[in-house]
Amino acid sequence: MSRRSARGFTLAEALVGLATLALAGVVALALFDGAQRAFRRGDRVAEMQQAARAALWRMGSEIGRAGLGVDPDGMAGRPDEPVEAAFPTAIVLRGDLDRDDPEAAGDPELALAGGAFANVATGNDEIVAYVLAKPDGSSRDVLEFDADVAEAPRDGRVERVRIERVALGQDDPPYTLYRITLHPDPARFGRAGWTVRTPLADNVRSMGFVYRDRAGAALADPAGGLDDAPGPARRAAIRRIDVELRVDLRHADPGRRPGDPGGRRAEAEGYALSASFTPRNPALPAPPAPGGEGGG
Repeated sequence: MSRRSARGFTLAEALVGLATLALAGVVALALFDGAQRAFRRGDRVAEMQQAARAALWRMGSEIGRAGLGVDPDGMAGRPDEPVEAAFPTAIVLRGDLDRDDPEAAGDPELALAGGAFANVATGNDEIVAYVLAKPDGSSRDVLEFDADVAEAPRDGRVERVRIERVALGQDDPPYTLYRITLHPDPARFGRAGWTVRTPLADNVRSMGFVYRDRAGAALADPAGGLDDAPGPARRAAIRRIDVELRVDLRHADPGRRPGDPGGRRAEAEGYALSASFTPRNPALPAPPAPGGEGGG
């Protein structure tokens, strides 16, 4: 064997080899990390989409039952409404949601009857609001509407209900979509813990409602705010409710940093769900405006 063929690698050749090997390792790790992040993000996106679909399904199910049992004996002057408040970014429904539960169907409903009304089929816990809010409680808007909620038995007069720390403007996403009910005990009206919040979906960018009449035309401001004299009549005309829910996918990858490639593209990422729902029991006479015997 010649001396030339037995000499091995020079230092320069070894350094080049090590650099090439290191570069290949870095590339392999980068590819693996990217694939792993894409997999995690795909899982997160699927989870967010599924949560949004489930929330929309539950909302639609309860919109379909809005008005069920609201006026069980057809008594005039009852202020209860199928849609207690109809805002562009929030909705409040009332219906006999627990009628198929033998135990819950009469509690607290039996204690609410016997005052102004012989029968009551909807308790305070069947007044349901769907609204967005920050999960840390920092949202500053207040959802207000009128409903007969404070006395047992019910007296047929409405009170101003305030649901605080919600986001009606929706200018600082992401939010959590909450299902909010009132405490079943009327004696707790206005106290701490009066509302019960159940989170349904996180990272929601926006939620919107369009309320339509029998002909499919959008109703003009059927809401439930202060000085809402025409509100009950407009809400009584609701026959279809269109809902759009947008999920903010920018937060699907918790590891994304502001300087990451694709960050600008991610700002526009979103997942939209829309559906139309028809309340099956909306045909009730419009209650009197607030200031009379009732109003919602």
